[in-house]
Amino acid sequence: MAAIPMFDLCQAPSMGGVKRLKLATRDTSEAPLDFPLDIVLKTNDESIIMLSNDEDNRTITLGSQLIQYRIVYPLHATVTEDETTDRQGRFYTQTLTFELPQISLTTTNQLKSFLFTSSGEFAISNMVAIIEDMNDNLWICGYSQPLVLESFELQTGVDGEDNKYLISYTAKSYSKIRQIELL
Repeated sequence: MAAIPMFDLCQAPSMGGVKRLKLATRDTSEAPLDFPLDIVLKTNDESIIMLSNDEDNRTITLGSQLIQYRIVYPLHATVTEDETTDRQGRFYTQTLTFELPQISLTTTNQLKSFLFTSSGEFAISNMVAIIEDMNDNLWICGYSQPLVLESFELQTGVDGEDNKYLISYTAKSYSKIRQIELL
């Protein structure tokens, strides 16, 4: 007797490339985010985090926190999650890498307000990222342990190529990247 596929309709969603990022480092009162973030899991499905999104004001409500974010349309973005098991248990290394092309004064000023303090010092800010993939699924990374800036590089164009920023964030967490659903 041939095997009967039982789980054809239960395929787990997966990222099909990154369409858009919502990056957040501060709440609506400009205070740095406190981690782990207060999350609300979907009833009867603990793999999905529930949140509300006010895109007009660029804020999300995650649990009891109001968080402001910036929308980024990156090029060549990748999100990876590597599982490691050792004597301390199982943890996940999550990496978000992307390029910001066509550097302009506006792009530079937005990055300065995001990455630097008001006194001009480099701020190693803890970040959470909401990822919209090419399949229109929404994911959250850095909610229990924050994403921390790993590398920030300016690459100048040669032979007519655009100048661009190459940015990479990393988090080490006991929690996996989770799918989110809007309230």
